[in-house]
Amino acid sequence: MDFITEAQKLAYFVNSLNDFDMQTRSTQTYQHMGAVITDSILQAGLNYRSVVAPRVRRLIEQYPKACTTNGFLDAIETYGLNNLLNWNHPEKPKRIYELTLLFHRYHIDTESTLKYWLQEPESGKLLLELKGVGLKTIDYLKMLVGLQSVAVDRHIRTFVKAAGLTHTRYEDVQQVVEIAADILALDRNNFDLSIWLYVSSQQK
Repeated sequence: MDFITEAQKLAYFVNSLNDFDMQTRSTQTYQHMGAVITDSILQAGLNYRSVVAPRVRRLIEQYPKACTTNGFLDAIETYGLNNLLNWNHPEKPKRIYELTLLFHRYHIDTESTLKYWLQEPESGKLLLELKGVGLKTIDYLKMLVGLQSVAVDRHIRTFVKAAGLTHTRYEDVQQVVEIAADILALDRNNFDLSIWLYVSSQQK
């Protein structure tokens, strides 16, 4: 499969869209492990602006000591995740707790440690063993700590399909989008965000 040719096709499609605006993702990360973990788990399948973002902000503002994994664990044990998140259904809090325990087990206590660990080959294997954590979650985690990546979700897939590409495998779609970003001389994280916002605006 010629990924470069496909990426060139995607880049041409982007340039043909008069209403496609390049967005810039903030380079400032949360510096709050509770927020990183919560964001990475809640974002799948939920409205980000109305459901995820307010809960992440609340964690940062009301629980500053949860900025480390150990601090987040202490907050969980003291208040309970359902109370911390103002959340009723058990599944998402359970996944957040399991991811927190994994980081605790491997002494990943800060964002800087997580950023380094996510670049290690074994990190992906360990994360994929957790229920509810897939390739998209791993790439999204990378983006949350400032690493370059593309998290392939339904918005990315919709955009790639609109460009006339037929890729469906996660890794194939990701590679085409990343190469297209490089061809366009764009930051990969910003390209991901720009596609996400463009598709979201078209669906309103």
